[in-house]
Amino acid sequence: MTDIDWVSRHGYLGIFIGETEHQSKGHGRQAVRLMLRHAFRDLGLHRVYLTVLEDNPRALRVYEKCGFVVEGRLRQHAYKRGQFRDLILMGICADDLGGDGADKPTRVGQDNSTPLT
Repeated sequence: MTDIDWVSRHGYLGIFIGETEHQSKGHGRQAVRLMLRHAFRDLGLHRVYLTVLEDNPRALRVYEKCGFVVEGRLRQHAYKRGQFRDLILMGICADDLGGDGADKPTRVGQDNSTPLT
């Protein structure tokens, strides 16, 4: 968690799993869920947000499974591999998850196989 605003009670989440042999094993989803539990329960945050490159569908899927929703798009915001690319802005609020923000996601169609508790 970075860029925590203690007055507005929000923070920025960022993860990176660079080694390909560690990708697609659920580590990202587990890390996000643990960070959300820490953010909402331990730090008392109300909202967590992140950005992800538009051409990273695996990351988008992980964040959506954890309860994040797309809130906007930062057009041509990142310069990667010789091109400007859009960043997708995603966020989640403690009450999106129910209770103290550490329970299972409650959105319809949400994957509840790995609860935050």
